[in-house]
Amino acid sequence: MVFRKLSWRLSGRKTELWRGPAAVGLLLVCNWSEIVPPGQRDSNADRETEYRKSEKGARHSVFCLGKTEFRWSSTGPDLSQQANFNMASATEAIPVITASDSLTPVIKRARLAQENLPAALVTSPVPNGNSTPNGNSRPAPTTVRPRLQVPSTDVNVNTKVLRPAGVSPAIPSSSAIREFGRVGGLGEAESHYDRAVATISQLDKNVSEPPTHPIADSPQRAAFLSRLDPETLSLREEKHFPEVSEGSQGLKELHLELRNRVLQIWLRKPRQHLTVHTVLAALSQSDSAKALAYDQEHLVKIVKFLNRMCLINFGDFTIERPQPAVRQLKHVIVIGAGLAGLAAARQLRHFGMRVTVVEARNRVGGRVHTWSAGGQKVMMGETGAMLMTGVEGNPLHTILHGQMAAKLERVDVRCPVFGPNGQPISQDRDEVMEREFEMLVEQSPSYYRNFCPTVTGPPQGLSSAKATAPVTPIGLGTCVKELLELKELEVILSGNEKLSVQVEATKRLAHLYTTRMELHHKARSCVDEYRRYTRNGHRNAANRCKNRLADLRTQIKDTELEIQTAEALPSPAKFVRGTTEYVSPDDRSLLAWHMANYDFANAYPIEEISVEHWAQDEEYALPGGHLIVPGGLAQVTERLAAGLCVSYNQVVQTINCDKEGVKVGIRFSKTNGPVREVSADAVVCTLPLGVLKHADLNGTIRFSPPLPSDKLTAIRRLGHGVLNKVILTYPRKFWKARRTLFGSANGNADRRGEFFMFWGMYDQPVLVALISGKAAVELEAAADAEIVQRCTEVLQKIFGRSNVQAPKDYHVTRWGADEFSRGSYCSVPVGASGEDFDTLAEPVMVEGLPRLCFAGEHTMRRFSGTMHGALLSGFREATRISDYFGGTDNVY
Repeated sequence: MVFRKLSWRLSGRKTELWRGPAAVGLLLVCNWSEIVPPGQRDSNADRETEYRKSEKGARHSVFCLGKTEFRWSSTGPDLSQQANFNMASATEAIPVITASDSLTPVIKRARLAQENLPAALVTSPVPNGNSTPNGNSRPAPTTVRPRLQVPSTDVNVNTKVLRPAGVSPAIPSSSAIREFGRVGGLGEAESHYDRAVATISQLDKNVSEPPTHPIADSPQRAAFLSRLDPETLSLREEKHFPEVSEGSQGLKELHLELRNRVLQIWLRKPRQHLTVHTVLAALSQSDSAKALAYDQEHLVKIVKFLNRMCLINFGDFTIERPQPAVRQLKHVIVIGAGLAGLAAARQLRHFGMRVTVVEARNRVGGRVHTWSAGGQKVMMGETGAMLMTGVEGNPLHTILHGQMAAKLERVDVRCPVFGPNGQPISQDRDEVMEREFEMLVEQSPSYYRNFCPTVTGPPQGLSSAKATAPVTPIGLGTCVKELLELKELEVILSGNEKLSVQVEATKRLAHLYTTRMELHHKARSCVDEYRRYTRNGHRNAANRCKNRLADLRTQIKDTELEIQTAEALPSPAKFVRGTTEYVSPDDRSLLAWHMANYDFANAYPIEEISVEHWAQDEEYALPGGHLIVPGGLAQVTERLAAGLCVSYNQVVQTINCDKEGVKVGIRFSKTNGPVREVSADAVVCTLPLGVLKHADLNGTIRFSPPLPSDKLTAIRRLGHGVLNKVILTYPRKFWKARRTLFGSANGNADRRGEFFMFWGMYDQPVLVALISGKAAVELEAAADAEIVQRCTEVLQKIFGRSNVQAPKDYHVTRWGADEFSRGSYCSVPVGASGEDFDTLAEPVMVEGLPRLCFAGEHTMRRFSGTMHGALLSGFREATRISDYFGGTDNVY
């Protein structure tokens, strides 16, 4: 799959959301700081200098006030202009906003919620990256959610970017970004092509970065690398070793020490079949183990347990002393030769079962497929899964590195983004907009719980009497868009308030100027009267004029003081027309790119993803970064399939279960011949979720008895979307980077996922373009030539038309239309939750026996959508069937 959380996007840094004091006057979903429109800059030179030094500098909001610019002169006011100033035009120019019927539904919802706004909303903190709506802890947003093909972590995984309290997300304008300097320090005179190549090459490394392979250098470390707590019994252990779980603390410590040592012995030599004899020999050579007063019978039981749980002796290992041939215990049919099916078949054979694998394609691997151009054996690109997501605790890493010694290479997940015009977007601006998008995503659960209707009742923020909105749950993307719309409305309302205050201040100052002029006129008249009365000998009248003149001088002095005080206040920023938006149109294309990345992470449009459960597996993400296999992932499935009985081009039509066993109806996929039945004691169904959905709707696979209602409900609720690729081969690497990853922001939000990211991760001159979301589904109807042409046009915008020619060869995937896949990988859409994965993992029991079992990434709640999730699900079902049908231990 791919990345998850765009914040997650490619940085690999944990980001803690910024917080600020609660705003007043609008639906406050969380503690929003005073909202400042992104793209605003202070004209003050000192502030501009400060901003250049700090990417978190605050901004002034600038608003339109008709066509008039108000300026305060440092030398004093121009009375001739100020006294005659007409405030009518300024007052009429204030853009007062009213919630009329023409406003969007979210604004109408705001009107309903304002009166019943709970006090808790104003004081509740913004959810941070360490908690989910259901209370589970999970990594901060920058940790990319691993799926079938997802890069996510970087070396600086512990780096945090903190938003100071009370500081709004200040997003600089495009002009400010230009003043920061272009990426790579390129001048305007340099060519389009050089600019693009420099942007990509600055992140390139001349040599590959060797991955850090975890080493089981201690028993405790070995337990961790086996996904076990080194100091605690697992739930399965507690049931299997009741004498230990109910025994003394000393017995528990001894058991854990022995268990961890057995795991360490296996991980040190995973190519060798681990037997009881091997373990005893290794322990006898360890000085620290000699001091353990352990019972050999209990040690044998530990080895058998770990073997049955597929924590040892899994993958491609060599059995040096095979057991003598015995009667085959049971027959198991495995449907599907993908990672899950091959893992289950191989382990079942190890447990003494007779296994038959039926595969509808003419190859093994399923959604793991390496494409070679022109029928050559040189790997050109992965059409499906392409990354090993996470290293520590990943059984796929044990197979690839420990058993196959395959070449692995760490993925540098930094990703420069190019704009709709092909120009590189400043890294500073990309990071600011990324954090802004992350904040919207993190605020979405709180907004959803308090103001969005659900099928169970009105939102918390509204009383039932005023909940007039339809009870249709909305997705994560819809919440993000509505929050953005609310913030834009807040900008407008805040602008109205600021304009009103500044207009009143301007009126007051103009009144003071007028008053001062009137007082001066009165004083001048009073002086003339005083002179006339004095000249005519009217002493009393002259004294009255003198007293009145003294009063006028006092009033003039007071007025001058008020004017000086008003003029000493900070000068308001210039009023600029049209600043009634929170995000500029240019930045919206960058936000759309981040949404396309979310579509990529889920293989599903973000608008349809569950707000509260879409990241339900985040806390179980395996650490250690993400790796690629330069030789192709197909070598893994081919190695696992070696020695197995695989029947190709066999399409399953019926699955009938009864107390006698299971009968599977199979038809040869290349003909419309008759259906033949194959009998077995149990079946492991590893069909992709998309195929199960299609069978539920169209009856292409008939189950007898029908699948349980809860399983059918889970199949219908979970999502199985589409991620497609266009693999392009060229005579040379015109992008010049050895390894690269770069994005392309589409100016059309409706086509945001169309060729939004390009991968150049191979030694060959190959680029892989990704298509996510709705664009992935829509483009499946287009011809290959049209898709390649549109993809080439995107590259030509970035590198220049003359530098990008038509590809030498290409391959276009259509996973949605693939009848044996019907999609790419699973996700959690609106209405679904992690419990649906557990429901799909449950077997169909017939008289106490699991006759029909299910495996695949869609049955793994903790590792859904990943290759290691598929592998572990196959191990799980092999263990289940062996437990019920008496599989052999095979540890002697």
